[in-house]
Amino acid sequence: MERALRPGAVWLALDAGFCHDTDLVNLGEDYGAEGKLAVIALLCATKAQERLHDEPGLVCKKWRGFKRAACIDDLDRAKDIVAAIAQEGIIEVLESDEKGFTARILGWETWQRRARDAMRQQRYRNGHAVTECDTSVTERDGTSLQYKDSTGTVEKKDIMSEPAGPDANSAEARNDNPEYARLTLLLADLIEQNGSKRPNDGQVQGWRNDVRLMVEQDGRSIEQVEKAVKWSQGHEFWRTCILSMGKLREKYDQMRLQASQATASEPENRAAKVYDLRTACRDCGKQLAQAERSSGRCDPCFEAYSERVLGEDGAA
Repeated sequence: MERALRPGAVWLALDAGFCHDTDLVNLGEDYGAEGKLAVIALLCATKAQERLHDEPGLVCKKWRGFKRAACIDDLDRAKDIVAAIAQEGIIEVLESDEKGFTARILGWETWQRRARDAMRQQRYRNGHAVTECDTSVTERDGTSLQYKDSTGTVEKKDIMSEPAGPDANSAEARNDNPEYARLTLLLADLIEQNGSKRPNDGQVQGWRNDVRLMVEQDGRSIEQVEKAVKWSQGHEFWRTCILSMGKLREKYDQMRLQASQATASEPENRAAKVYDLRTACRDCGKQLAQAERSSGRCDPCFEAYSERVLGEDGAA
């Protein structure tokens, strides 16, 4: 007998190749079954907490509960496994302390869309199952299946042919803004230039959601976010702290206030490296001198910009 699905659990679907995923295979080689169980435990917890968070894919877990769900006995081993899962690009750990941790499942909305498609197909198969003895398919045109049985011809909608893409108004679709992608790549590039390890592609793609939230919920403009990225990575202290777009969003107001206070006390102290988000070069993020502010670019960047524009005009 088929077991009834509990509400809230129906969207968490795993395909037949789940356990053969490269990332999971790597975890299995290092941590055995505990590594794979840890991923499944995080997915289940994320689904259970979906309505508690504004951002998709967030999960908050106490170490005690995580150990029990993943069948892990040792706390240090549990922490090592979470770090390994993040290293594989499955999650991004946002906060962690002795009591628990907060993480984001990277690509969560994509996983959920695939799960919805799988469940829709299963519902179709359950609701329109046919037997060879009394039913035959006579026509398929891509939008419907036409069955012929003892009572005549019956047309049924084939929901398996429905588009699987995200809704245009969904958060996932809005995350595809090319400006959001450009800002996430900019931050990744600057982090790498500062000598830190470059975030993997999955993490960088997940940052698009943070940029969207900064624009839609926090009211920041694209230009303000870009200046904050460049300023943070040019600051001796903040570049060691801002290693993700989520952290940039979290610390944005703190950095803005620090920059404003420093500017008020030493408005032109270039030697002390006083930075102001409002007067940073739009290309490199360098603090502009008073004479440079009218163009919005420092002298080297303005010269490069002028040569580029003149070259394009000459080519035209």
